[in-house]
Amino acid sequence: MASAKISTKEVVAAPVAASLGSTGNLRAILPCKLDLFFPYVRLAWGYCSENLSKFTEDSPRFTPEFVQGQITQADTVELLPTWQSRKAAATMAHYNLQVEAQNVKMLSQKLKTYILYAYPNKVLSNTALKEAGLSDYGAIKQKWAKVGAVIISANSFIASNLAKLSEKDNMPAGFPAAFAAAGLSFNAAWKEFLAVEKAVTNGTGTQDEGIRQILAELNPMLETGKRLFIFDGPTRKKFTARYLIKEVSGNKPGGVRGGVTLAATGQPLKDVTVSATHAGEVKSASTNAKGMYKLKLAASIYDLHFAAEGMEPLTIVGREVKASVMGRLSVELRPLPVSAATSSEPVLPPAIESQPPTQDLLQQALEEVKSNGEMANG
Repeated sequence: MASAKISTKEVVAAPVAASLGSTGNLRAILPCKLDLFFPYVRLAWGYCSENLSKFTEDSPRFTPEFVQGQITQADTVELLPTWQSRKAAATMAHYNLQVEAQNVKMLSQKLKTYILYAYPNKVLSNTALKEAGLSDYGAIKQKWAKVGAVIISANSFIASNLAKLSEKDNMPAGFPAAFAAAGLSFNAAWKEFLAVEKAVTNGTGTQDEGIRQILAELNPMLETGKRLFIFDGPTRKKFTARYLIKEVSGNKPGGVRGGVTLAATGQPLKDVTVSATHAGEVKSASTNAKGMYKLKLAASIYDLHFAAEGMEPLTIVGREVKASVMGRLSVELRPLPVSAATSSEPVLPPAIESQPPTQDLLQQALEEVKSNGEMANG
């Protein structure tokens, strides 16, 4: 392979190795799930690049440009449509074509009426209908070539007999343009349908096709890597599917999930706050109506805290979360104990001695002042 960079066009046109099978059995030849495949490819070629001098000694085709070209190809193919999406596009294209054909058919029915009115003589009307392509009008349903032929014949007939068809306000002035526009829309839909249908049939231009091309270069490279480093175990394992899958799987988030229930009854508890703490950072979630929660966390050690109104809080220290592993942890919470502050018996304030009304106190003070004054005068 001489070229380093591979364009989308080249991906569409490049031949497929016969040993890689057809679209139907693509899953059988993938080394891992599709969502991991492209990171898997990039990582494998990355390891090849790290050990490029060894590969180049074995084969001069392993150049920095070649390796980068493989990574670029993976980036390109990842954005291509899958065979399934292309098939769905073909279904939609067929539906659009049917709609446009039906529109032509409806307008053709109107044209037939205009012709019969303009040419009341049966012989002349039959001749006109034949010339307009409408003599076997009923046969055009889903026969796309027939619909296309009717469009050509009808447009030509309208142009040649416009004055006759328009006499006595028979055919609306805007009908010729409307019919011509419908014909153009049908032809565009037909062209699109043929292109998409062809792509589905031969599988070109899809992600599936590109994956086969990627594997045609990737698999031999991995075998070469295992052979070159047969006596270097740590490096050799980097070119094995098991190691690569484990590495790219580690990019997927792990975490913890489970349920929270009431200890006495097993009833699910809603709106329990579940918090995971690590190095001062906190990530939280709440339980749903079924008492279930889920926290996506990076691989590390966490303290998990469960708290809800009216419940004793619960803390679990040192819970390990592994990469790409969603561990399970279900807990039970207990109600807070009943205290004096929450007892049903009312708590009364201490007794207070009764005091005379304010008016009596004022009168008593005036009498004391008066008495003191009399004593001073005596």
